Amino acid sequence: MNNTKYVNINIGSVNCRSLYKQSQQSTTDDFIAMLKNKKLNILLCQETNIPNHSFEEIINNMEIKFKYHQAIWTEHCSIINFNNAINLEKIKISTDGRMILSKLTFVDNPTTPFYIMNIYAHSGHVQRQERNNLFKDIVNILLSMPEILPHLIMAGDFNYSFDSGSRHGSRIRKSKELVQFMAGYMKDCMNQEGEGYGPTCRQNRQGRISLSTIDYMFAGKELFQRMNGGDVEFFGQEFTDHALLTKTLTIEMYNCGKGIWRANPYLCKNKRYVSILNREIENYVQNKLNPELSTQDQWDCLKNMVKKVTTNFCRTTNQIRETTLKKLNSERNRILRLYRDNKECLNILLPDIETQISKLQKEKTDIARLRSGKYWMENNENSPSYIKRTIDQRREARTLNMIKHP
Repeated sequence: MNNTKYVNINIGSVNCRSLYKQSQQSTTDDFIAMLKNKKLNILLCQETNIPNHSFEEIINNMEIKFKYHQAIWTEHCSIINFNNAINLEKIKISTDGRMILSKLTFVDNPTTPFYIMNIYAHSGHVQRQERNNLFKDIVNILLSMPEILPHLIMAGDFNYSFDSGSRHGSRIRKSKELVQFMAGYMKDCMNQEGEGYGPTCRQNRQGRISLSTIDYMFAGKELFQRMNGGDVEFFGQEFTDHALLTKTLTIEMYNCGKGIWRANPYLCKNKRYVSILNREIENYVQNKLNPELSTQDQWDCLKNMVKKVTTNFCRTTNQIRETTLKKLNSERNRILRLYRDNKECLNILLPDIETQISKLQKEKTDIARLRSGKYWMENNENSPSYIKRTIDQRREARTLNMIKHP
């Protein structure tokens, strides 16, 4: 059996024009809040401008503010992973920290990994040689790893326009190595062939608005077919003059089941549930179970029936519990209002009602504790081997290996 499901990974890229604004902490906080509200799984930041003398302190502060799962930071750029189901791994960082190459894999699924490269190239005419050297180094690195090229996403602020009609591109001497590499291996995710390039940078120079396209998101030929949606969104000038580029990558995940379904173990102590389940199993086996099915298929059908009966019972029981709690609390409040000055009556009438309320509330608490895993953590948080074994068992249970004929 080979199950398949599709997962959407929202990816964004933006030049932050100094994400860490030391003299404008409120602006930094507001900008981070806006970026978090975009609900991205992966965020690429350029021009972060984090000073070396307080790098670790600022990164720790960023982790608190962004509340991300993982991240790779340099002085100039970063890759931030907000998705707990994805593992972010560093492959290569350029010597000047302007390029980060990373590998992303799914924790509970053997799906083919994909790769993301974040680039913040040197700006201006003065640094054009450094920029071209960076592009040359990037091309050499990627050509030495041809196996990742179909599964690669390249994004960032290139400070270079691939639009041949752009004034920004014509003023900068082209990097032949980069142009040839892009033409051979990568496709533009934000600009369609034959159409004009949309601006990604809006600058106000001496009262004149200058528009340019220097921010891009490219994908290898394999991933390009899975890239969909997309948007170019500008922020206020107090935050950045660059646009946020967003795109959605759809990943096809194989051999992925729904995971382990567990019934509430407290149901075993519920005589009513045990009676209903015994009756339903007996009726199902005698009247509904197909005897021509294999033993495994019969067992699967029986498990599905048990799950359906249990789910319906729990749903009905929860509704009854909530209704009963509401009635008991109303009765308790009525008694308190009527006999608030008569302690003898309160001592007679309240204990029985409060016992029933406590019992029902304890049932809710026990169920909530099971769902949150608090009981498991309290009893096993000091046993790393138990935790590792449990994670491995859960991963195996979620993976359906391909069945091969002997």
